[in-house]
Amino acid sequence: MLTAILAGLLTCGFSCNKKITTVNASSPEASYTTAPPRASQGPPPVLTSFGGAVFFDFDSYEITPQAAATIERWVGIANTAGGVVLVDGYCDERGSDEYNYELGMLRARAVAARLGPESGSIKVRSFGENGLIRSGCASGDEECHAENRRVEIHGE
Repeated sequence: MLTAILAGLLTCGFSCNKKITTVNASSPEASYTTAPPRASQGPPPVLTSFGGAVFFDFDSYEITPQAAATIERWVGIANTAGGVVLVDGYCDERGSDEYNYELGMLRARAVAARLGPESGSIKVRSFGENGLIRSGCASGDEECHAENRRVEIHGE
């Protein structure tokens, strides 16, 4: 089901007037198509952090009310930042690499859609399970896994 949703989003996108570029995080110039091979690389250095992260429930890209409040704060920053806004999606270690890259992309696109057309150019990326805040979480340690299911945004 997630693959069908992703295919629909990548085909028709979100209804908005902003420029959204979808890229593979391991190759910033390439279009996102499939998950890159697992790598130990983390996210790129944050040049201009918007502060904080938006967190997601397990196997979900639904924006919670708490996440919506954070995104609203980000909208004001993005509107005054100028340049490109990077929206980076992450997952926990559970699931295949491909699944986690798709889910990370859905999370990043859900946040990007909320930033609004005034935010200018937005580059949406997925790191899947690369860039974990906490690794090696025990199977029952939901608090540990929850820290990795996030979207961060920053300026390029």
